[in-house]
Order: sequence, then C-alpha cells, then structure tokens
Amino acid sequence: MGMILSSLLAIIIITVLVYYINSDAADVGICTALGAGISSLVFGLIIIVTIASSYESYVDIRTQYDATVSQYREAITLYKDNASIDVGQAAFTDLKYQGYQKNMSDFVRDLRKQVTSYNRSLISKRVMGKNWFFNWVIIMPDDDMKILRLVE
Repeated sequence: MGMILSSLLAIIIITVLVYYINSDAADVGICTALGAGISSLVFGLIIIVTIASSYESYVDIRTQYDATVSQYREAITLYKDNASIDVGQAAFTDLKYQGYQKNMSDFVRDLRKQVTSYNRSLISKRVMGKNWFFNWVIIMPDDDMKILRLVE
C-alpha cells in the first residue's frame, strides 16, 4: 500500500513539474499526459521487478527448506515455530564409511551456512511482510516453513 501511495505522489509531482515548466506552451495537456505516462511506466517497472525478485527469493528459500527437510528427515524434529536438526544424526546418515573427521567438520560447516542463509531470508521476508510499505509486494513464505536450528 505504501508503494502505491508513493508512486501516486511521485506521478503527481512529476506531472505538476512538467505542467509548470511548460505552462506557457500551447500543448500543456500533452506534456502533462506525457509526464504522467512516463512516471507510471517507470514505477510500474520498479514494482514488477520488486515482485519478481521477491518471488525468486521465495522459491529459493522454499527449495532450500524442502531439500533440507527431505534429506535429513530422520534427524529433524518439527516444532510449532521451528525445526531442530540433530547434526550428529544427520552427519551419520550422510557420512557413513568415509573419512569421518574431515567430512564431519565439512558437513557441519556447510549445513550451518545453508541454515544461516535460509533463516536470514525467512526472517527478513517475515519482517518486510509486516511493513506497511512493502507488505503487498513481498511474496511471503508458507506457514509450514519454519526457522531451522542446529542441535549438536
């Protein structure tokens, strides 16, 4: 809602400026329409790019959540507001019969990066979704997407 109001305000300002700059010209109406049209086009493109970017980040975190939950299903405990991943259990299922110590540290490091990235994106989308200015252009995460936390 806030972006719509800001866009309308900008269109009005640009239209008024174009009108006053060309007020002595005979084609003031054409200049006014041109100013409003250009403003509308620019802000329309900005809104479309914002929504597309939000949808892309939604797809990224949805994919990351589904991949993590399905890959480590036996090591994840789902609660109402978060999901806990038992790192030892997840690592054991992934790293059987391999160079255990090095692979374990690499696994934990990679999983921690993925979980941190996912949580940061999820929380930022939820915060931006509560903002009156951005709430209508943000594609919100699904209700089943929970904050992930690692338990060692």
